[in-house]
Amino acid sequence: MADFDITITDNADWSMVVTYETAGGAPIDLTGYTAIMTLRTHPAASVAMLQLSSAAGEISINAALGMMTVSVTSAQAATLTQGRGVYDLMITNLGGSVTRIVGGTVTIESGVT
Repeated sequence: MADFDITITDNADWSMVVTYETAGGAPIDLTGYTAIMTLRTHPAASVAMLQLSSAAGEISINAALGMMTVSVTSAQAATLTQGRGVYDLMITNLGGSVTRIVGGTVTIESGVT
């Protein structure tokens, strides 16, 4: 759906809130949906830098509001290699249909403190 570049600092918690809505701005009910976000060094990379999911509790879903909150802990961020990569956030409904919600470039920066 949308492209949105993100920056994660390797020594801090990070989060992003994404709302899935109609063209008119009404939230789409996400009851029964699951979500997964994958970060890779490049789109064809066979190994993910990091993978987050609603099943693991790293993506929380507020179904009625169509909202997903993606969270990376500072411990997870510390495992990421500095530089640029790519990411996408995908959702799957009860019928198995997969939709890309957002994706783009991810920049991993070194923290100072």
